[in-house]
Amino acid sequence: MFTIDVAAFFALLLARPDLTPLWVHRVRILSVCSGVLGAYLLLLGSVAGIAHVRYGSIDAALASLRNERLSLQPALVDMGEGIAGEERDASVELTNWTEHPIRLIGGTADCSCTVLGDLPITIPPGESRSITVTMRLPKTPGLFNRKAQLTIDDEGFKRIGFRLIGRISRAAE
Repeated sequence: MFTIDVAAFFALLLARPDLTPLWVHRVRILSVCSGVLGAYLLLLGSVAGIAHVRYGSIDAALASLRNERLSLQPALVDMGEGIAGEERDASVELTNWTEHPIRLIGGTADCSCTVLGDLPITIPPGESRSITVTMRLPKTPGLFNRKAQLTIDDEGFKRIGFRLIGRISRAAE
């Protein structure tokens, strides 16, 4: 890609296109660009307004489009940088978009990660709750990427997953 960029740069230097016509029509070019930008902002604002009126929020509209009954934020939890073996806590927020309560009844619980500290918990319709994720950082220095899951009771048992990432700066002493 760098080679193509350099070749394009030198081709423009050698060809030196005449930009005079652009300067002559700059007012017309600016008015067309501002019209396109204004139409885009009007369309985006209209969609956001409709989403807010129909669903109550843009997040609720997106959840409806995705057919999500329960949203988890963030789906990628950054545990930060730490020392191997160190214990870290983070929180995730779950939002119930249904008309009935959803129960969180279980999830990942192993030697490096647990989500069970706040469970079981019931999330009422249209409300959010936060839970704590506790993780013992891995022993190997470098980056880590770990998957965790929650088990929910929502018209049957289902699993919802998220990822934990971070960096181990050095091994424990």
